[in-house]
Amino acid sequence: MKAMKLEMEAMKADKVMKDQQLEVLTAVVETHQKLNIQEAFDQVDIIKANERRQERERLLAEEANLRNKGVAEEVEIVGASQNQLDMGGSSSQPDAEMVDVQEVVENDELKMMKFVSQSF
Repeated sequence: MKAMKLEMEAMKADKVMKDQQLEVLTAVVETHQKLNIQEAFDQVDIIKANERRQERERLLAEEANLRNKGVAEEVEIVGASQNQLDMGGSSSQPDAEMVDVQEVVENDELKMMKFVSQSF
């Protein structure tokens, strides 16, 4: 029992020493590279969050597109003419506003990626 306590204390002391070494290493890297490591990590987190958001939006758009196709098929079965479907527009074509938003988001992500790569 006493040996376990001593071993746990040694492990805690080792962790404290490693934490201090990591802090010193971080300070040295930040000084020599003239960058803020925490800021770089934050940028990476932002990029990952944007990727997850875009994936969710893509899945939602895909689901909506499939639902619209299902509605269109039901209309055809009932006997609607092809001209009536064409007048309503195609659900497979993205709206102009949606394309603009996607382009803006992609441009922002490129800027963030350039910032992060320049930081390192």
